[in-house]
Amino acid sequence: MKKTIRIVVIAVTLIIIVMVVGISSRDSSIKRETPALTPDTTALENEMPVAGVRLEPTEFYEIISASGVLEAWRRTILSSETGGRVVKWNAELGERISEGEVILFLDDEVAELRHHQAEAALESARIAAAKAKRDFERQQSLYEKGDLSDNLIEAAELALKQAEAGLKAAEAAAGLAGRAFRETRVEMPFTGRLSARLVSIGQSVMPGSPVAEVVQTDPIKITVGLSENDIVKVRPGQGVTITTVGWGDREFSGVVHAVGAATDAATHMFPVEIAVPNGQFEIRPGMAAAVDILVRVYKDALVAPQDALNNYGDRVSCFFARDERAVEKTVKISQPNAGMVMLTAGADPGDTLITLGSANLRSGQRISLSIEE
Repeated sequence: MKKTIRIVVIAVTLIIIVMVVGISSRDSSIKRETPALTPDTTALENEMPVAGVRLEPTEFYEIISASGVLEAWRRTILSSETGGRVVKWNAELGERISEGEVILFLDDEVAELRHHQAEAALESARIAAAKAKRDFERQQSLYEKGDLSDNLIEAAELALKQAEAGLKAAEAAAGLAGRAFRETRVEMPFTGRLSARLVSIGQSVMPGSPVAEVVQTDPIKITVGLSENDIVKVRPGQGVTITTVGWGDREFSGVVHAVGAATDAATHMFPVEIAVPNGQFEIRPGMAAAVDILVRVYKDALVAPQDALNNYGDRVSCFFARDERAVEKTVKISQPNAGMVMLTAGADPGDTLITLGSANLRSGQRISLSIEE
């Protein structure tokens, strides 16, 4: 009996061992066939090829850009001070004319005759005054010796005064006649150019009639409007670069001449007047021009291309390379200049700025970096 019980116990034990081994074997098989529920994402992540530059301190020029239309420094309408017939133009349109040169002649025949007449009368008055003075001095000598009566010396004195008054009147008449003669010639009031003829040869003009328009084009000027944020950075004497459509990429140098004290009523912008030397008359009134005002030079700036920026409206960011990964950081920037900006906050010297390939990057992504020289 005891032997039978021992055999049953051993059999049950063997059955239990077989069952445990079978269950363990099945669990191991399931584990080998089932993928891991938390895979290694780093192993599956693709590297993004990018290019970058190491930020080193360099010079950066802070520029304020604007646009406007070139104007003559001075524009004046010349009038004829006297009436007469136009007989000759002495200057061509656009021709450079020096200050004081005659640009227009009116018929001066009558004025010249009157001038000669007045000069002759003046000479006669001088002779009469000189004679009256000699007569008076001679009679005064006699009067002092007691050889001349009071009535005669008084008459001599009166004759002298009348002769001197006549001389002054003749001088005034000669002066007026001379001016009338000179006014038959219209002169250039400053060195500049003839921009318009307002009368023709043979035309009769009245005193005060406009006859020509002249302009001063050296220097030439351009007036631009700036906002209140920009106007506080601008002062007379700052350098300016001018470009025009007609001259393409060619640059002309100028200087800030004057800064407005108040805004323009129509545009609500502050006017800034810029003077540009123009001795060769290469730029002309009426040309559209772009203006870059140099307001400050930074000696140790960190500079980035605008294309490397991510603009989210309320903030700006860049991607930097660090430990083979892309790191996005918020930065502060200056106004752009020639496609570049100054990083005023958020970057340090030696940082590697990603400049190419950042369009599809995300912060923390693995990268394959090539450094641009």
